[in-house]
Amino acid sequence: MHKRYQVFISSTFNDLKSARHEVSQALLETDCFPAGMELFPAADDEQMDFIKKIIDQSDYYLLIIAGRYGSQDPTTKLSYTEMEYDYAVKKRKPIIALIHQNPDEIPLSQSEKNEEDRKKLAAFRQKVQTGRIVKYWKTPSELGKEAIVSLNWAKNHKPATGWVRADGIATKDAELRISELEKELLALKSTKEKYKPIDSLLTDSESEFISVIAVKDNNAKSEIKIRKSEIIEYLICAVYNNSLLNEINYQISLFATLNSNHFEVPGVKGLIFDSYQISRLLTELETEGALERQNEIITEEASIGLRRETLSSWHLNDHSKKWAAKRILTLCYEREN
Repeated sequence: MHKRYQVFISSTFNDLKSARHEVSQALLETDCFPAGMELFPAADDEQMDFIKKIIDQSDYYLLIIAGRYGSQDPTTKLSYTEMEYDYAVKKRKPIIALIHQNPDEIPLSQSEKNEEDRKKLAAFRQKVQTGRIVKYWKTPSELGKEAIVSLNWAKNHKPATGWVRADGIATKDAELRISELEKELLALKSTKEKYKPIDSLLTDSESEFISVIAVKDNNAKSEIKIRKSEIIEYLICAVYNNSLLNEINYQISLFATLNSNHFEVPGVKGLIFDSYQISRLLTELETEGALERQNEIITEEASIGLRRETLSSWHLNDHSKKWAAKRILTLCYEREN
């Protein structure tokens, strides 16, 4: 990801206009944003607070020292340039110090005339040179080259946050949405594993898939492990070898937990057959030829809207058992969803 860095340029102003221009141009050529006194040439307490905010936002602090100490704060008696430097040190900003190599050769018009200010400038130079790497320059063009070299070194050895285009990164809202979608996807995958399609459960009736049923009887807890093939065989037996709906429900509830009225089948919750399900199932099985009639239907109680048939006179084709079991589970699955 391409980054651009903001560099705060700190120096005295009037005597170093050409030098600051050279440094600003050099920074722009290296994809950096120069920031400094060009925005606020006057110096006072109110603008010093603003300068501190700009330093906070900057990635690097570049200091240029020549022959002037600069305007001073009336309270601290320090120059605003030195105060900027002290603030950058306090904020642990990476500092690039560029000091004039021969201050005695600087024209008198660009040097301090006051002895006290010359002493303050010398002390400031000494403070900056102590404990850090500095670069020295003689001419503005030389200063620009040293600025580029020093900044490249700082980028490699003291990497900063930098700036990137807003359209080049995901916004915080987008990142949160992506995280939510990932969680939803994991939840869906988990649900899919828990409730597999019925067809896949019955692809191989002899597979070793095991259902575990908890049983509580007389304060004793135990587990019953049942293979899928056993589940299918029981369902077929429960539906086709009993004539009454109540008998079917009763047997399933006994088989499940001895205390509940449903039997949990993998992929289907609350397996309970009602009159509509039984009637629909019998009709479909007969139509498909899965049931073969041996004798006449013995009883039919249409008066109460419930089709009850004695199936002792019917039998399933062997090749239809798997299909019939699948239909039973399918009906229950449709009812649940």
